[in-house]
Amino acid sequence: MPIDAQTPNGSIARRYYAPGMSPLVQLAASDPSGVTPSAFAPSSATPSALGAPAPQPSAPQGSPSQPAAPATVDPYASFSSIVGKPAADDPYASFSSIVPQQAPPVVDETVPNPDDASDGPTRDLGADLSSVATGAANVLREANQGASLGLSPRIAAGFSALTGVGGNFGDYSGNLEAERAKSAAFEKEHPLVASAANAAGATATGIALPLGPIEAAAQGAGALGKAAIGAGVGGTLGGVQGAVSSPDYTNLPQVLSDASRGAGMGEIFGGALPLAASAGSKVITPFRTPDALAPAIATLDAENIPMTAGQRTGNKNLQRVESAAAQIPGAGGSAAINDRTGLAFTRAVLQRAGINAPLATDDVLDNGFVNLGDVFNDLLARNTVAADPQLATDLQTTLGNYERTTAPSQRTADVGSIVDDLLNRTGSGALPGDVYQATRSRAGNMADSVRMSDPQLSTAYRGIRDALDDAATRSISPDDAQAWQDARRQWGNLKDIATAKAGGGERGAQGYISPAQIKGAVSKGNNRIDYARGRGDFAELAKAGQAALTPLPDSGTAGRAFAMHLLSGGLGAGGLAAGGPVGVAAGLAAPAAIGRLILSRPIQAYLGNQWLQHGFNPPTAGSAIAALLGAKREALAQPAQQFRASAPGSSVGVLLAGR
Repeated sequence: MPIDAQTPNGSIARRYYAPGMSPLVQLAASDPSGVTPSAFAPSSATPSALGAPAPQPSAPQGSPSQPAAPATVDPYASFSSIVGKPAADDPYASFSSIVPQQAPPVVDETVPNPDDASDGPTRDLGADLSSVATGAANVLREANQGASLGLSPRIAAGFSALTGVGGNFGDYSGNLEAERAKSAAFEKEHPLVASAANAAGATATGIALPLGPIEAAAQGAGALGKAAIGAGVGGTLGGVQGAVSSPDYTNLPQVLSDASRGAGMGEIFGGALPLAASAGSKVITPFRTPDALAPAIATLDAENIPMTAGQRTGNKNLQRVESAAAQIPGAGGSAAINDRTGLAFTRAVLQRAGINAPLATDDVLDNGFVNLGDVFNDLLARNTVAADPQLATDLQTTLGNYERTTAPSQRTADVGSIVDDLLNRTGSGALPGDVYQATRSRAGNMADSVRMSDPQLSTAYRGIRDALDDAATRSISPDDAQAWQDARRQWGNLKDIATAKAGGGERGAQGYISPAQIKGAVSKGNNRIDYARGRGDFAELAKAGQAALTPLPDSGTAGRAFAMHLLSGGLGAGGLAAGGPVGVAAGLAAPAAIGRLILSRPIQAYLGNQWLQHGFNPPTAGSAIAALLGAKREALAQPAQQFRASAPGSSVGVLLAGR
């Protein structure tokens, strides 16, 4: 119980007494310097407070109206009358006779006067810096343990024993016990920080290990193969760490036991990491795009052509489910999905002819030809096609090749006639624009018309056309050269589009250009080799479209039939069996809801994402790190052992023995 009193110097003196002591008993304790016993006496320290009636002063007889002066109360005298002993000069003497053999415990302290203003406690900067340094040393010690497979305490103890720095000179065992005690105290007080530091050290060691050949072997293995390799690496490192962390190297059975436990934990952690990574990556990316399909997907993405998750991943089962869901009434409709993809693909095709339109309708194609014709006319009006010696050489070479590869009886005079007419014009040094266009158009059309029936003649006509085009290219001014090249390329592409549209059936008549249609138009005849080699403006787009956008058969496959039954008939029949007409209504509504869900943007984005296209395949170093952490955890789980301090003179022998 504390009692406060003000000392002469103005501070507050506080005295603590044992509980249950009465105030007068408390006053019997020795006083703090400068504080009188009465200063500590509580206001209730009167005889009445002790249970005895206080004496009442009586008025003198004969003076009833005169109040008597109040009598001075001596609390110690009253106390003496209570206990039946005469009061002495020393008020404590009477009390001492009552409890002669007990001195109440007294604790004195001086506390600041609450009336004095104070700015609060002052921080000790030196103590703060020391605390930071100690914390950093503890973190570094834990990191070193992880990096050294648990050998760092022995290294530090040996260094201290040899140099006396950081420990006692010559006392390896004592230093080792002190190092381990520091680590144990820090791990107990800051388990998360200690674990993080240890993990950082183990990570550095796992990365630094020379695992190149093992890593190369793991790259070509599947999940189970990688797990086996990880278990082998982890078991080896875990066994080493378990043996190194064993408390007493002279106890061989204990060392072997610790090594065995470490190896077991290392195998578990090292082998589990690849399997866990494989399963986790499958959850994140459920369907992975094959490497062979990835370039096609990239091409279509660059053209902003939408694809379903099944098309994007090439997963046929997912495509069947999507196709079945799209055909369920109320689920979104396969027509809408096909239209979005078809329109985007057709637009990409038309853009290669300089046309910005969603469909290749008759009007669109006709306007395209007219517009490109106007471009040619405008360019030729500003430029003159030079009938130079190079044109004459190219024409004569074309005619010579035709005559050399064709028997005289099978030759046509038209080739020679065209060449002679053009050679005659070379004398003037220029070809009029209308002559160039008419001759080029005639040669090109003839080449296409006899491509299948007379390949040699077709080659001759193409030679004439190419010779004219080359002459025009040489003649066009630098300012118009790029426009000329673009117009020539777009004209050829527009002709291929017109050919593709002609063979498109119902969808082609509507203006859709499918990948199969454009592929057929650009890969026929002599263009087949160029298409196979990826040459031409349409080769890459057509191949990408065929690889990813080719629709599945409409019917006749077991997978498609099962998907349709699952999403429609099966659920409807289940509703009928469960709840009659109401159940049927619910059963019919459920497939539409499921279909909408499957085709919704969030679900399609999740099913088609390629965040982990190749899975999460942690390197073998990851298994090594996991094994080291697992073995460390196993070592920490073992009971702590006490170490006997060796004599200073035996420190070297103890170090060699591993104590």
